[in-house]
Amino acid sequence: MTWWNSSADLILVLGASGGCCVSIIYAVCVNMRMSRCKTIRACGCICDRDVETAEEMKMELEHDNHGQQNRNNPAGNPRADI
Repeated sequence: MTWWNSSADLILVLGASGGCCVSIIYAVCVNMRMSRCKTIRACGCICDRDVETAEEMKMELEHDNHGQQNRNNPAGNPRADI
């Protein structure tokens, strides 16, 4: 019996393939977002955009780091790293 005849195997293959496709799309989007290019041409699409300044990127990174610290320590109590 081949993998496409078994529903469990088919779901596994489709899930793994979908996960790979989503991760590739995510990686491309993150790299495009961090790009300093004003005009992006990819896969037949053209995008003109406003580029974030270095200060805006720094503020966003600090905000993301602060949010991750709050998720790791929801009570807001300072942790002593030993």
